[in-house]
Amino acid sequence: LSAFSPLFLRYVEFFCADVAQWLEQLIRNQ
Repeated sequence: LSAFSPLFLRYVEFFCADVAQWLEQLIRNQ
């Protein structure tokens, strides 16, 4: 599990950034 931990954290970081960008576009469209 510890070997996959950095990869998992990087995936979560990328996912959160993608969601934040999507929310920003959604707010700007309204």
